[in-house]
Amino acid sequence: MKGIIDSLFKKADVGCSVETLTDCQPPECIYKNFEPADGVYLKFKREGRRPFYGWFSKAQSPDRPILVVSPGYGAEIYSFPKELTECFNVLSVSPLGYYTPDGPDESLRVKGAWPVLFNTVFGVGETYDDWMADVIAAVDWVGNNTDADGESLVFYGTSQGGGMSLNLGAVFGRRTKAICSDEPFLIGFSSVQLDRVIGFSAGGYENPIISYNAAAKRLEAADPLCYADYIKCPVLLGAGELDDQCEPKFIEMIYDKLSCEKKYVLFENRAHGYNERFYLAAKEWLKGLNLM
Repeated sequence: MKGIIDSLFKKADVGCSVETLTDCQPPECIYKNFEPADGVYLKFKREGRRPFYGWFSKAQSPDRPILVVSPGYGAEIYSFPKELTECFNVLSVSPLGYYTPDGPDESLRVKGAWPVLFNTVFGVGETYDDWMADVIAAVDWVGNNTDADGESLVFYGTSQGGGMSLNLGAVFGRRTKAICSDEPFLIGFSSVQLDRVIGFSAGGYENPIISYNAAAKRLEAADPLCYADYIKCPVLLGAGELDDQCEPKFIEMIYDKLSCEKKYVLFENRAHGYNERFYLAAKEWLKGLNLM
């Protein structure tokens, strides 16, 4: 995995220009019962790549850590509760240009879905390597060009965002202080769920021809199980009792593999999707780590 991690930083380190967009409507708050944080849209462009976007809310004391929010598979950009800015600079980032301040870029969908998983399986187009390189570039830009503490990072997300928060937490190593991973997607996609993933992905293309071994190798860069040994910070894992998309048994699998400080919460009567119950649990857990 060290080779994969090194290649991700190399891919991200190609120069990244950033434009602050001040005339866009703010995104809605992901949790309806909370006041959203003020912020600005940032338009990121890595050299030779399509622009992608993020929503950045400064902490009340700007030199606070960065809370990095990764999106679910819908790629939506949300704002987060204002109370978080008492402790964090909050960066919600949507890689690959799938989601813009004006909403989703429908021209990038394939068969009605964002193609990043399909592309990774088949080894074509923009893959999860590119997805992660976008986030790395955005985080490093914020850490180097604002007063935010870029050496102290917390990763947060649900579903795809939950899985990628685990991966990014591993990639950033000692800079990562905690990971809040809710109903994480992608677990075991390069191994125990490979057949399922290939079957699902093949539905997006006509007459696909694929090497299972090659697909498994490409999926390693997106599979939290492959990063588990590199995660050294505290991890909070959330699962939904009724979740049939990111089943608890797979979340328990990575919980068992982690050797760091960790906590697992199974939420009763909860299906798949964003849920305020996890946010409340994450706040209390972060307080216990003296991060809030």
